[in-house]
Amino acid sequence: IYPMTTLDIQATKETPSVFYNTDTFTLEIEGRSYPENSKAFYEPVVDFVNSLNPSYAYTFRFKMDYFNSSSSKMILDLMLEMKKMIEHNKATQIEWFYGEDDEDMIDAGNEYEELLQIPIQKIERVLA
Repeated sequence: IYPMTTLDIQATKETPSVFYNTDTFTLEIEGRSYPENSKAFYEPVVDFVNSLNPSYAYTFRFKMDYFNSSSSKMILDLMLEMKKMIEHNKATQIEWFYGEDDEDMIDAGNEYEELLQIPIQKIERVLA
């Protein structure tokens, strides 16, 4: 039995897209994040990750172009749930994408890794 729960939030001007692929067990968050209420936006995503079966190996992929400080706090909360998944199944991983020369995103990925004491794979995004 596979987790069949789906999550598909379309991007807006202020919020990223959030999509969970049930075939690949991949949750991808992509875009810009500066919603008026970060907690209201991210809480369902945190709850969703919390509801996943920890026996499976997941990929959590962040492709953020920008996020504000309140989003940063909620991303940390989200990664805390992901950390539980990693501790349960070592095959689960977090991928942190950053644009070429985007020092802020590189630093953010490194800070999350340091704070959470979990491996986060940093991957340079090549934008066409």
